[in-house]
Amino acid sequence: MCTEQPKELLPELSYAESLMQRCPSSALVVLDSMEVPSPSDKFQYATWCLLITQARDKNYIKHTSDSLINIALDYFEKQDDPVRKASTLYYEGRVNHDLHNAEEATDYYLRARDVAKNTTDYRLLYLINNHLGTLYAYRNLPDLALDTYVNAQNYSIQLKDSALISNSYSYLGRVSMLNNNPQEALDYYKKAIEIAEQSGSLNALTLAYGEISTVYQALSMLDSSMYYLQKSKEIKEIYNLLHNHQNGLFHTLKSSLFGNRRNLLLYGII
Repeated sequence: MCTEQPKELLPELSYAESLMQRCPSSALVVLDSMEVPSPSDKFQYATWCLLITQARDKNYIKHTSDSLINIALDYFEKQDDPVRKASTLYYEGRVNHDLHNAEEATDYYLRARDVAKNTTDYRLLYLINNHLGTLYAYRNLPDLALDTYVNAQNYSIQLKDSALISNSYSYLGRVSMLNNNPQEALDYYKKAIEIAEQSGSLNALTLAYGEISTVYQALSMLDSSMYYLQKSKEIKEIYNLLHNHQNGLFHTLKSSLFGNRRNLLLYGII
């Protein structure tokens, strides 16, 4: 295990990381716009490789290569930083999932979970268990999917994140359908919708509306199926409008700030 002295992140990397959860599209703009760190500075370059992979993933950009995340893993698996190591293993799983390497993705998720268990990063633990459960569900392994989805739900409750809690009920609904129990699935999806509507989470609503529609379709209740499918489309359109508006505001801010080092200092970005 390498015990390299921790370094301070480059200002752009630090800023992008601060934006990652609340505004990943803006984080991606920062990472795409900055000068890529030299590979000779292994810490900064590996961090950029990890964060650009994370930002692309959070913006639903399909991964087409594992070259950048491999660089990040080669560095962080040798460091005494379990959160970075677990994050890198998790995103190796995400990349391999997109590359249709299900076995490799599963292995990376399991390794990430083992490392993350020694941390208090419950959001990362939620994500790992969530995507591991989804892999198990797609491979028709309902018992394993249920165990990991329940783990994900427990972490979402610890986070007190209504959107994630809602999503966790939707994922449990998937397992119920795998077990040919549509009534149980409906109960889970209705709970997911209730929580998402109360919290105003558009993403969680889109997921729950879309998936409950498929349950009603399986039950040949086509009016109910079409009702929720239409609501899912309407919510998605609202989300896209808000997302595009937010991106426009950030690009305006970026053009006025990033060209002026004095303004960067003024706004605390560097």
